[in-house]
Amino acid sequence: MKLRLWMKLSGDYPSYWLIVGFDDVIAYKEGGSSNPDKPARPSGPMSGKPGEEYTYTSYYTHPEGEQVYYKWDWADGTFSNWIGPYNSGDTTSASHSWNHKGMYSVRVKAKDINEEETDWSEPLVLTVPREKVTYN
Repeated sequence: MKLRLWMKLSGDYPSYWLIVGFDDVIAYKEGGSSNPDKPARPSGPMSGKPGEEYTYTSYYTHPEGEQVYYKWDWADGTFSNWIGPYNSGDTTSASHSWNHKGMYSVRVKAKDINEEETDWSEPLVLTVPREKVTYN
C-alpha cells in the first residue's frame, strides 16, 4: 500500500508531497484513544458528594475490530464485574458512589473475546469533599 501525504509547513517554507509504503496498516477512528493499547480516559463528573451515584463513560477501539468487555476500577478498593460484550469503538458506561471524602482515580480496562486484556486507561480524578454540616 502506498500513502500520499501533503505536508504544509508554517511560514515561508515550501510544501511537500511525501509518498511512503507500508506493509501493515491499522486505522483508528478520529478522536479515538491516543493509545491503542488501552481504553480512552473516562469521562464524567470530577467532583461529587459522598453517597451520590455518578456515571462514567469510556470506549476502546480494538485493533482487529473484535468485541470487548470493560472493567472499572473505582479507586476505593472496589472494581466492577466485566461488562459487555460491546462492539469495538462503542461507548460503555458504569455508575458508582463513594461513601467517604477523598480523591479517587477512576480507570477502565478492556478485554477482547479471546480474554486478552488491555492496560488500564489514564485516570480521571474525582474529588469527593467532606459534606458541610449545617446546624439550625
